[in-house]
Order: sequence, then structure tokens, then C-alpha cells
Amino acid sequence: MSATGATKIYLTLVDDDVALLDLLAQLLAGPDRVVDTLPAADGLSPELIALSQPKLVLVNPRAAGLSVEAMASVLGTVREMVGARFILMLSEADAKDQTLAAKLGADGAIPVRVLLREPLEALLPELGPSTPGVAAEASPAQAMVGGLSADAILSLELDDGPFTPPPVETVKPAVVAPVKQTRAQAGAALQALAALIDEELSRPDERSTTPTRLEVGLDTLSEHNLLVDDAGALSGLFIGSAFPPQVGSAVSVAVTFPWRETFVLPGVVAFVRHDAGFGKRRRSGFGATVKFEGAARKAAERFLTLRPATTAPKA
Repeated sequence: MSATGATKIYLTLVDDDVALLDLLAQLLAGPDRVVDTLPAADGLSPELIALSQPKLVLVNPRAAGLSVEAMASVLGTVREMVGARFILMLSEADAKDQTLAAKLGADGAIPVRVLLREPLEALLPELGPSTPGVAAEASPAQAMVGGLSADAILSLELDDGPFTPPPVETVKPAVVAPVKQTRAQAGAALQALAALIDEELSRPDERSTTPTRLEVGLDTLSEHNLLVDDAGALSGLFIGSAFPPQVGSAVSVAVTFPWRETFVLPGVVAFVRHDAGFGKRRRSGFGATVKFEGAARKAAERFLTLRPATTAPKA
């Protein structure tokens, strides 16, 4: 049968770490699996998760900085909306709490390190065996999914026979005859290449003249925050980003405060902070030196009464 004859399995991955989401999406995608990713650093709602009508949701229980109670409410609402099942992606610390899945009303839990090492084996009880009625041998990862069976979760076995991939055609590479070049032609080509390199090197650095435009929403749970120096003086913004610009780059930041007041402020990247690794609360991003003046400064001072600022590292 063809891939189009198989029952499609829709999965949604939820985490603050965009790089982790992209990696897992590549590992889990397949002819009968459609994987959607949902970066949650800027906020999370049941409507966002339910948008792609997933049958299985893999979620970091700490995504978007939500409390256990808030996350349980979100997952419960999604289950009512689309009937999805939930598997928690656990950090090393959360993996020690065997009651977390029950607290959140999830169907099981898998440590992130196990999911990265053997993603399909770890999810076999949810995805179902490739051939209906034939049980595969249990891997060590399957024991960490909460003891859920394929029949109990999702019932996602193919209902019209096993999936048979199309035969792989062997294509012989075309034989290209070598192009003979005279010494004079080779020299001319090298001179042309050198001229192009000189032209590129002679161009002014556009990084400082063309600011990167960014939109940042500040709230009490966002990965973005106001920035202060060692003396506690307001100095700019910390902006969470998986791909921060280089130090010295110009930026133009549209900052929106929780009460929907927005200011567009110019700034310069002062430092870059890299991710501390899976399961860590410290996320990657960068600090930008930004001047808050007038109404923007009043808004920033008001926000500081709701949430303490991030302290910039010493130069």
C-alpha cells in the first residue's frame, strides 16, 4: 500500500526550547506521522495546542513558566477540545518526581534524554506497532512511558494493512567529462575570484547601520525582561532568543507591556547568553542597551513593581 493509505498520526511538541523542538520534529516525523511544534516561551494556551487537532501531545511540564496547577488546567481543556493524549517530556530533575504525570492529568512521561536517544522506541506504545496484531519487543524506553499499551492509548494502529514503503530506485550518477582549462584561463578565473573577494571586503559593515527589528512582549512569566546594571539602574532589555545576534549589532525593539502599551526603542547588543542545556531554566538570549525616556521610562518603572529586573553580567 502507499503512504497515503495509512492513517495519519498528528503529534504536537510543546517546549520553550526551539532547537529541541526542531530536533525532535526531525526525529519523529515519518510517512504516517505529522509533527507540529509549538514554542511556548512567549505564552501558552489551550487554543494554540488544539489548533492542529493533535492525537498525541508531547509537552514540557515547565513550558511557558506555568505552575503545575496552570499546566493541568491547560492540558485538561485541550483534552476536552480535541481528545488528545499527553506525554510529559521530563528534565533530569522532573524525572525524579513519579507523581508529576498524575498531578497534571497526563497519560505518561518520558525523560528528554531517553526521547532523544530512541524517540520512536520510547513512543511505541502511543504510536502503535507498524503491523497490527504483531507486538514488538519492549525496549528500556517503553518502561518509562507509564505502562501504557498501544490499545489503551490512541489506538493508532493502521486500520487497512501494514504500510509498505515504495521500492528504492537505484540511480547511477551521470558521468561528467572533465573540463580542460588552459593555464591562462585558470589565471583569469583566479583574478576574477580575487576581485570579487576584494569587493566584498571593501563594503562597509551593514550590521551597525541596519538594525534588526524585534517585537518583545513583557509579562511576569516571559523569558524577556527589563535589564539593570550592577547599581540597579535601568539599562535595557534581556531578550530570549535561540539565535541571538552578535555583540555590537544594532536592534530596534518594539516593547509591549502587559497593559498593551507599546514603545519602539533603538538599542545595541551588549552581551550574549547561551543556553545552559536541557532541563535548565536559564535560556539563551542577549542583552541590549536601550534608553527608556519619557513615557517609556514610566512604563518600565511601573513594570518593575510587578517583576524584578534581570541583572546584566559584569563587563
